[in-house]
Amino acid sequence: MPCDSQTNTLSQLQSAYLEFKLGELQRQLEQLILISQL
Repeated sequence: MPCDSQTNTLSQLQSAYLEFKLGELQRQLEQLILISQL
């Protein structure tokens, strides 16, 4: 059982990290689009 909860926490951390990185990429893309429209 402890192993399961550890894996669950790890996957939660991974998904939170992925969401964070996706947000970063989205902002970078928006900035690039704004720059290219100038």
